[in-house]
This record gives sequence, C-alpha cells and structure tokens, in this order.
Amino acid sequence: MKDCQNTIAAISTPEGTGAVSIIRLSGGDAKKIALSLVKVKSKNLTPNVCYRGEFCGGGIKDDCIIIYFKAPASYTGEDVVEIHCHGGVFIQTQVLNACVGNGCRPAENGEFTRRAFLNGKIDLSQAEAVIDLIEAQSSAQANAAYSALRGEIKTEASALQREILDILAAINAAIDYPEEDIEEETAENIKAVLTSINKKLGGLIASFSSGRLIREGVRAVIAGSPNTGKSSLMNALLKTDRAIVSPAAGTTRDTIEEAFTYGGLKFVLTDTAGIRAAGDETERMGIERANRAVSGADIVISLKDASAKFDGSAPAAAGNKKIITVYNKRDLLSAAEQKNPVFNDGVLISAKTGENIDGLLKALCAAAVSKPPASGAVLTNARHYAAAAAANALIEHALTFLQTATLDCVSADLERAYSELCKITGATASADIIDGIFSRFCVGK
Repeated sequence: MKDCQNTIAAISTPEGTGAVSIIRLSGGDAKKIALSLVKVKSKNLTPNVCYRGEFCGGGIKDDCIIIYFKAPASYTGEDVVEIHCHGGVFIQTQVLNACVGNGCRPAENGEFTRRAFLNGKIDLSQAEAVIDLIEAQSSAQANAAYSALRGEIKTEASALQREILDILAAINAAIDYPEEDIEEETAENIKAVLTSINKKLGGLIASFSSGRLIREGVRAVIAGSPNTGKSSLMNALLKTDRAIVSPAAGTTRDTIEEAFTYGGLKFVLTDTAGIRAAGDETERMGIERANRAVSGADIVISLKDASAKFDGSAPAAAGNKKIITVYNKRDLLSAAEQKNPVFNDGVLISAKTGENIDGLLKALCAAAVSKPPASGAVLTNARHYAAAAAANALIEHALTFLQTATLDCVSADLERAYSELCKITGATASADIIDGIFSRFCVGK
C-alpha cells in the first residue's frame, strides 16, 4: 500500500482546451497550499461552499472558484480542495505546476480513488465501478456501473459473509461445548442456512451471463453465403456506409468490426467474408477469419437471400450459440411471396430499403438478454464472478461434508468461502490486483 500522508494534485478534467478546468488537491496540506495560491476574502473556508477568488502563481493570474471538502466528508476521506480555473492548456498547467511547487506532488493514475479505497470510503467493487462508469458506452453499462458504485455488489457480498460468520460461530460453539450434545442439531441448522447461501450465490453467479454482455458489449457476427447482403446489412444497422457493397461475389475478404448501441445495449458487430469454397488464397484466409469470428460470437446473424433458393444450413462453427435467421432482399418479393411460411422462423428484412431493420434490432436485444437481470446486484465483472463461483464451490463442498465429516472440516471450507467473498470487496485482494485495477484510471480520478 502506498503512503497516503502526502498531498497530491492533478488536473481532473480532460486534456485540451475547454471552458473550465479543475485542479484537485488531496491530503493534509491541501487547504494550506490552495490558500497560498488563491486570494479569497475569507481564509476560513466553509466546507462544501464555492468561493470566488484570484489565482496568483506560476507567473499568471486568473479568476477562479475554490471549494474545500473537509476530511473525512470528502471523496478521498482526506482534506480535498478543487480549484476551478479557465480551461486553457497553458493556464491549467501553470496552476498545477504552482501547486506542485508549493508542496504537492503529482498524483498517479487513479490515486484519488485509491485513497478513497484505502481510507474506507469505498470498497474495491465500488472503485472498479468508478472506472466502469467513466468508460460506459451505453445506458445499460452506465446503469450497471452506477448500481455497483452505490454499493449493491458490496451489500450482497457482505450479507453473505455475515451469514457465513454466523454459521462459523455456531460451529465453534458446538465444538467448544461437546457436553451440550448440540452438534447434530447444529448440523441440521447449518444445512438449511448453507442451502440458502448456495441458492443466493447461484443467482448472483447466473446474473453474470447477462452482466458480462452489458459490460463488454454483445458480439454479433453477420455470416452467410456470398451475395446475401451482409455488407449492406452492416451498413443498415450502423446507419452509415462502413462496408463496401458490390454485386460481385467475394468483395468482403476480411472481417470488419464496428460498434453501435440499441435498446440501451452496446453491440459489437462483425461483417465477414462469404462462407463458400474459396477461389484463391486471400479468400480462403477471409473465410477462416469469418469462421473464427462466428466461433467467438455471442449471437450469429445467419443471413440468407430471401429471393433465391437457400439450403437452410447454419453458419460453420455456430455450435450452441444464439442464432437469428435473417432473410434479406424483402424488397424483391411480392406481397404474396412475403407471406411464405418459410420466413416464419426468422426475420424478413430489406437491408437496401431498411424494411424491418427495427424488427431485427429488437430480435438482437431479445437474444442478447433473454431474461432481464432481476432487481438487485448483477455481476458484470469477471473478477467478481470468479470469486463468487469459488465461494459457491466451497459452500457446496461444505454441504457434502455435513453428511460425512465433522463440523471442523466444514468450518475450514466456510472460512475459505468467506475469504473468496472478501476478494470482491478488496479485503483480501492482493497488491497486484489492486495495482492492476487502479492502473486503468486516468490521472486526476
């Protein structure tokens, strides 16, 4: 763990020119250093109040606003001061340099949030939620991150930990007082509670199937034979001419990847080369990449030409993935032909005219999250998922042990399960894990 006693400073707004820039200070000397550089009428700053002042330092002057947040009621749990100056690159740099010259040191990546974690203002799951919220590209990502920031993951993990501690206390009592002959009764009570914990953890773990897609985005691949309109469909979904469209078969020789949002979800869409017997080495490589893209997809859009005779085959390597069959070139069919029952198993569209593209988008959302996450905590983080899964495996092992082993053996499993859940909140996370998480942050956050 790093020393939290010294005072740090950083520019907390994005790089470049803007209307306002914020320089943030945190540490025991934050107020003293800020007031040595900013002239205000009152030297006794009231916490959480904006004061207009004049910055004088680094060879410049600037009208500014200064705000003081008194420890421990601040983001980091230390004294924090924000100086809001004009957003020119030169001005904000000079303000920061003046703060450093008067006793601060430059903050490292994520050091403000790291201090909040070390000072007990937030746990590790909430710290991870901060960067997830900053990096969110869809409403689903933002809402999931905000829920974690509010402490829903922490609350769920802590509640399970309390239940485990209660069981451990009961086990210790049964072991310490064998003359009371309560071990058998204790084992029955423990079985009921462990079964309940197992069910709760199972629900939390199951939420990761939807949570992962919310956090990382849904990988959807357009696959099919040449000339079915894959590139036209990609352009229609993206609402831009991203892929080259040509009547010549084999125009797309490589995978093309772009992202878009719909229904609050982020989709990572991949256009692939037409899957057929390759005509040359370049096309063969494109088809291999197409098959790999299908293999790594969450959803496969199996595109077929509705105006032609199609064989009904599924994309190569689709396996047990979710497949949406899409019939393209609806515009080439008569009204009677569009009612053909063969189209009932999929979505009939025209990528050229945009007919029923909205229907395809709704089908994508339904396939991505077949069961919307229930209210409460939803796991979106692979690290949290791994810890919850490890804890649940130990709970299940403890349940098995109840039938064949003594309570002290069960106790060992429960202690390890408790420790696994501590990894979510950061109580037992290694220094390498903590360093890795905060390395994702920008300077100033």
